[in-house]
Parts: sequence; C-alpha cells; structure tokens
Amino acid sequence: MGKIHPITVDKLWGREEWLVNDVDANYCVKRMTLHEGFQCSLHYHDVKDETFYVTRGVVMLNVNSIMHRLESGDYYRIKPGTIHRFHSTGGSAEFIECSTYHSDSDVVRLEDSRQIA
Repeated sequence: MGKIHPITVDKLWGREEWLVNDVDANYCVKRMTLHEGFQCSLHYHDVKDETFYVTRGVVMLNVNSIMHRLESGDYYRIKPGTIHRFHSTGGSAEFIECSTYHSDSDVVRLEDSRQIA
C-alpha cells in the first residue's frame, strides 16, 4: 500500500500529475491535462509501454502518422518504439496514462512541443 504525493509537471501543452512512478513495480500512473491549441512533442520510448484512457474532452492522438480521435471512455495502447504525439480539440481535455516505469532518459523526441492554433 502506498500514499499518493502527486508531482505536478507543467508543460507547454498542459500539465502532468505524476500519481505513481514506482521503479521496483515497473509501474507509472499520470493524470494529463491538455490545453487546446497546443500539442506535445513527437516522440517515442524504447522501453515504456503506455495506455491512454480519456476521462474528459477529445484527445487527438497521432500514432505513426495516423490520427485517432479519442473521446471520454476511449483508450489506446502505445507499445515501445511507437512514434506518437497528442493534442486536444474543442476545448481542454484530460486523460490517464498507465504505463511501465517512466524515465526521462527513455523519451526520444523527434519534434518539440508547440502551439498549433
């Protein structure tokens, strides 16, 4: 059993709230808030295996140059090595990311985060 002491990380595109990032359990949970008009970096992970579950709004997920529209209740798994990025449309959005342990050294950025609107 553990107690949550969230770590908040502000990003150009929104905010990450790290709820769990346990190296021993190889497990991570984050709450992600997206600002409309911004997108995260185009990136991939060599190791990290993640699933996004949308809790509010609409998330546009670009996976290997294919756009996926995810609405509240939808989920999508991103396997290691998969190039991806996300943004919201029609207002801000929120999703939960459940994944293997997060390490910044496992993020390979191909393009920076940016404003799109």
